[in-house]
Amino acid sequence: MLHSLQSVYGVKKMVHGQKNKNLNMKKTILIALLFSAVISLSCVCGGGKPAVATTPQPTDTTNYTYMFIFTGESNSGGETPNTSATPAELAPRSNVQILNNSSFVFEDLDIGTNNTIDHFGITCCTKHGWELQLANRTDSLNSLYGDSVYLVKTGQGGSRLSQWSNKSGTYFSKFRQRVDTAEHYLSNRNVKKVIILSLGINDMIWDNGSITNDSFRVQMIRHINNLRSVTGGNTPVVMTKFFGEFTRMNNAIDSVAMAMDSVYTIDTTGAPTQDTAHWNYVGYKEIANRILAKIEDLFF
Repeated sequence: MLHSLQSVYGVKKMVHGQKNKNLNMKKTILIALLFSAVISLSCVCGGGKPAVATTPQPTDTTNYTYMFIFTGESNSGGETPNTSATPAELAPRSNVQILNNSSFVFEDLDIGTNNTIDHFGITCCTKHGWELQLANRTDSLNSLYGDSVYLVKTGQGGSRLSQWSNKSGTYFSKFRQRVDTAEHYLSNRNVKKVIILSLGINDMIWDNGSITNDSFRVQMIRHINNLRSVTGGNTPVVMTKFFGEFTRMNNAIDSVAMAMDSVYTIDTTGAPTQDTAHWNYVGYKEIANRILAKIEDLFF
């Protein structure tokens, strides 16, 4: 294109003389500047992060690919300081590919760098949760899981069921964006998905005792149906029960599992905690092992 412009301007010089040459040179410079500006804007504009920023993986329909979706409140993100973990656990782990919630590309899990991006209430990335033991267990069970599993973290600290109920709201929109990105990336694979859900403690904290087992059950069933409207079909859902003062809602969690297909509960009895609402380093590993044992019963 530049060669063509130069040819045109050469003709004008021959016809109109030196005076027009100077004018045409100014026009050329202006066009070049405008072209450069358009290129720059195309790189930085677009109304925020793209919904899809990854090229689909090559086709592989002979093996299953496993996608784990963590969602809910702070326990789905993880509240244990990284200082509790070993150096090996804090090193990059290629056997877990985590969706970077900022760049929207999959990366090796790197606790301390990319495991709690854009999780409300948790500073990136000083803490961790179930993802640490997910990496440990899938690494040791490579013959079951294959070389890599895929992790999408969608939780938000301090969140309540009511904050997830609006499908156009911030929390649900981020859930949809992250899951859609992952599904596009894995669209050429036979994917087995599972939702790991921990939600309800903040409902009990903030409702001043007004939430009932029945109202919780109704809201949770609606929420799971909303999640499945994104993930598709009867995606298995594994829900954690609660502990300490929050066990009063465990019967409601059991009733949700009884009322819905492919919803399962995880008993949290005996898992060590660091405060009244969160597990500690050992506790998160223990709960993760219980969750993964249930998923392995379903998938293998």
